[in-house]
Amino acid sequence: MKWFYASICLLFSVNSFSQIDPFPSQQKGLLWKISGNGLSSPSYLFGTMHLMDSDLFLYPKSLDSIVQHSDQLILEIGALPDPFKTLSLLTLNEGSFFDFFTKKEVNDLIKWAEENLHLNEKLFCSMVERWKPFAVIQLASQLAFEGETSSYEMKLYSLSKEKQLPIIGLETVEQQIGFFDKLPEKDQKEMVLSALKPKERIVKEMNELQTMYLNEHIDSLYLYISAQEVNSNFPTEQFLDNRNKKWMDTLHVELLEDQNLFIAVGAGHLGGENGLVRGLQEKGFIVSPILLHTLE
Repeated sequence: MKWFYASICLLFSVNSFSQIDPFPSQQKGLLWKISGNGLSSPSYLFGTMHLMDSDLFLYPKSLDSIVQHSDQLILEIGALPDPFKTLSLLTLNEGSFFDFFTKKEVNDLIKWAEENLHLNEKLFCSMVERWKPFAVIQLASQLAFEGETSSYEMKLYSLSKEKQLPIIGLETVEQQIGFFDKLPEKDQKEMVLSALKPKERIVKEMNELQTMYLNEHIDSLYLYISAQEVNSNFPTEQFLDNRNKKWMDTLHVELLEDQNLFIAVGAGHLGGENGLVRGLQEKGFIVSPILLHTLE
């Protein structure tokens, strides 16, 4: 279920440093080498884009080699989510999706579905009647892609199975969907309404995000995602900062086991004052950026 990763999900020099980088910084890199702090061999931190146009998907052979020579992978979720379980988690236990909205807002939702999804009122209402707001946001996000898509997570799950590489999950599917469920209903409603944009605008914004990702400027990406807090009630602190802090506790313990780890999470988690790059620096590790587009 590639689409699941599209939401929770939302990133010049190359040198080594052990001090904490000022924020914002001009440092670039989607791939970061982790060393120092007593490690006998390096580990790697990689910022993914959960879903992107296949034509833009960047996965060099040398990156594949780094993954295959790892002792263990650490991903946001430790196993490919079961589609039936995920569907159950995205379904309301009681009430209707439309209970979140006023009559006028419901009419706006129906009009949006007709214009952008080409679904008539009866079909749209029957389809989303029992859905949680988060599921409808995911539905809207699919409009961003008109051709084939690729996912770093799906690539890594496949490689893990092929090479029998163990995976540690930083979270579960239940926890990720639970972050949204715990938001006040008003915030969930506003996030839905802000997500239901004309298809042309959704495509344009995704193109901007993909360009920023491929530019590898993680602080700019973090700031771009944080700006959505103003425009769409996106809770940056809950969805990024707080999760980063919890993840750092796990990563610190695993790194001190001195294994060759390949850590892959959404690139929005790398930058920012509470991002994983600065979190690793605060723990005393040396973190060295590697420009992905320079790899063969």
